[in-house]
Amino acid sequence: MNANTSPCTLSAQARFVPFARIHQVGLGLSTVRKIERYKAQQLRTGAQAVELVTWPDGVWCVLAVAPTKQPAFLQAFVFDEGIKSDAYQMARQLVSGGHLPLLRLSPDQHLSPLTKTPQAAT
Repeated sequence: MNANTSPCTLSAQARFVPFARIHQVGLGLSTVRKIERYKAQQLRTGAQAVELVTWPDGVWCVLAVAPTKQPAFLQAFVFDEGIKSDAYQMARQLVSGGHLPLLRLSPDQHLSPLTKTPQAAT
């Protein structure tokens, strides 16, 4: 982060990238497999989507969007500035603590880390 970029400005620059790019984040094969299993498990349990989110400073997270009670064609989620900021801060803390940044966005727009976050392997 350069001297002119505040954490708020940086968190607003969140980008959704194709999940296949998880192989380009610089993780070991076993860690990538853990993340792929997490994605499959979340989709099996009804998650609307499991997305890879990145920020310009290299912070990243996997975001699972929980299902809503609405029909599939009406389901949507809002990734607003507050959620971007919360996701950035959580992901940054998890990565700096040696954990995988696996986050879940609930139907009420509440963001939370995976309860038992696996350790990241290199």
